[in-house]
Amino acid sequence: MAIPRTAHLTTLGVVIAVGLSCTIGASGAVAAPAPSPTTRVSSTVTDASIPAPVVQRIDTEANGTQRMLGTANSDRVEVLDGDTVVSAWPAGMGFFSIAVGERYRDTELTIVAERTVDGTARRSEPVVLPRTLQVDGVDTKLTSFTPGQHEFSGTATAGATITATDVDGTELFRAEVPSSRAASVRWSADADLGDTSHTITFTQTTPSGIPTVLADVRYLPSVAAVPTVDDIDRGVRGEYFLRGSVGGEGTRTVVATVGEDRYTADVRDGAFLLTVPGSHVGATAQVASESDDGPSKSTPVELIAAPEDADIAAPTVRDVFNLPNGEILVTGDAHAPGAIWFLHGDRVVAGTNPDGGFSYQIGSDSTDQQIDMATMQFGKISERTALPRLLSVDGVTDHENSFVPGTQTFTGRAEAGATVTARDADGTELFSVEASGAKAGVGSWSAQADLSAGSHELTFTQTTRDGRTSVMQDIGFTSDDEAPVAPVVVTGPTEGSTVTSKRPVFQGTGAEGATIVVKGSSRQVATTTVVDGKWSVPADFDLGNGDYRLWVTQTPTGGAEPTTVEMSFTVRHAAVAPLVVTGPTEGSTVTSKRPVFEGTGAEGATIVVKGSSRQVATTTVEDGTWSVPADFDLGDGDYRLWVTQTPTGGAEPTTAEVTFTVRHAAVAPVVVTAPAEGATVTSKRPVFEGTGAEGALIVVKGLSRQVATTTVEDGTWSVPADFDLGNGDYRLWTTQTPTGGAAPTTVEVTFRVAAG
Repeated sequence: MAIPRTAHLTTLGVVIAVGLSCTIGASGAVAAPAPSPTTRVSSTVTDASIPAPVVQRIDTEANGTQRMLGTANSDRVEVLDGDTVVSAWPAGMGFFSIAVGERYRDTELTIVAERTVDGTARRSEPVVLPRTLQVDGVDTKLTSFTPGQHEFSGTATAGATITATDVDGTELFRAEVPSSRAASVRWSADADLGDTSHTITFTQTTPSGIPTVLADVRYLPSVAAVPTVDDIDRGVRGEYFLRGSVGGEGTRTVVATVGEDRYTADVRDGAFLLTVPGSHVGATAQVASESDDGPSKSTPVELIAAPEDADIAAPTVRDVFNLPNGEILVTGDAHAPGAIWFLHGDRVVAGTNPDGGFSYQIGSDSTDQQIDMATMQFGKISERTALPRLLSVDGVTDHENSFVPGTQTFTGRAEAGATVTARDADGTELFSVEASGAKAGVGSWSAQADLSAGSHELTFTQTTRDGRTSVMQDIGFTSDDEAPVAPVVVTGPTEGSTVTSKRPVFQGTGAEGATIVVKGSSRQVATTTVVDGKWSVPADFDLGNGDYRLWVTQTPTGGAEPTTVEMSFTVRHAAVAPLVVTGPTEGSTVTSKRPVFEGTGAEGATIVVKGSSRQVATTTVEDGTWSVPADFDLGDGDYRLWVTQTPTGGAEPTTAEVTFTVRHAAVAPVVVTAPAEGATVTSKRPVFEGTGAEGALIVVKGLSRQVATTTVEDGTWSVPADFDLGNGDYRLWTTQTPTGGAAPTTVEVTFRVAAG
């Protein structure tokens, strides 16, 4: 009944004042106005000062639906899947009774209290809810059983205790759910059920103390005879035929249950023939009898895939025809008695009874898959024959297809890696293209072909990598001769405008695939083709300053007449930034053997630095500046070089002169500091060290071989001998080769080795 204003209700042992319209259900549970079925993502801030809701009990149904009951001050209460709100109870009531649908029965849920503080939504710390208590075989509140020892099993929260209590209060079992890192864990327990009906309540109590109750599940003793399945056969279309027998005079029907699907058969003279669709391949059917006294215990029957038998001859394919509506027509020959199956994996999608040769049309709901063909005898199949995947051509029908003469774009799907070829009725190949996509999958393809005005009859052929073929043949195309041809329009340069480029870009719109030619009174200026309805092309050569009148001619494909439009514009070249050399400065002295030349110039221009006989360096102006070192070492002396800038767009090159002097910086000499001259060393591999020019190569040599080598770093060098030196007197030479081209220098060192 509806309570429109304030009322006092007692629920969960608490008297609560309710100031909202609510409903009292038949069980006494209080339901607030139903929350919106649309979930939302919670964006509230967690606030530890907000008390978390107290869950006092969770009622669950056999199908996994749950209802959380508890108290929560006056806050809104939300059940969350991660951050997504799956159900909620409005604020202001002090208690809550939140229902959560069966889709969340295997989901880790949390519950929070939410309130708005200073305009900001805040919520309490989340409370983790127990996993749903589930009992195997209980999908309704009525279950049959065979009297005697009965095994109960299911899933529950790790570490919880499961109890089962009969209607008279008798505890049938108590089971501890194993502890596990997994949130949901399987449990099992045995109980002795007598041959009377039982109304059992299952209770899960978690370590957190929250109880979950699955109440009033009725167990009725099964008195109907259990059926026996004696034989399993397969039909032409893949269906399973379950033949068997069942006793009991009151047995009327036998039922096969697969998931939520039920299939029935009448019992006649104690025998039955059940038919189960082949789409259930790989599943388990539960077969039970039904009588006036109720259902029997079920018998599990595995619906296995048909095994292959090498002794059964496989069918062969003659032709595979792809129809525009997505169906496939297969013709072939059977080489053994039996049905011809068309399979996607282990599932039979179609079948036929051949008489030698066969012709069968597969529906479009299966043709976008890998279909195999096999002979089936007594539930076994031959080796499979793979058919090509569906060849499709987008937009075509089995009736006449119209087109505008010119370049046509064809697209579609085919087996990945297959070659798709299109031919006209006279055998002319219009295109050949390979389908993209992953190996053994469905790929896409796209190709263009010119179709002239009139009628065409095209055949599309798919050839897979391993040589299998399929065709879509005799697809009619008729030109729409009344279709207008898009006119040529010039959008740039605009009429009477002034352009600064020596090679202006001509652009506009026109008929798809048409040829565009821009001409003056005496010569062609540019040419291009219309693509996607647009065209754009720069002049083929530089246009000098002045006024121009040019003509743009469009020649459409398919034989339509050319059309011409006139355009006029003025060319005024933009000024070119001058060449300026900023380094080396005029008359300056540089110490680098490879001085850096730099300056400013016209964007994109080529800069070349030359002497009287050879090129010294070259670069390009970027962002208005340029910089480049000499390509080789310049010796000491005075230099006069010339820098030439060659702009883009045909402007005349300009040259600037630069004079400077090169005076190389002094090179630090090589000095050997160890071993000291005339010293005695006790190591077989003495360490040679000293000072020198930064980056120079140091080589220590004797009369016949190199002893050690290293490089000067931070003005010093140090290196041990590469091999052991025997005891005795040594005279070695240390050579320094500086970077930058300075001449090598050598110093001598003598010492004695007296190793122990």
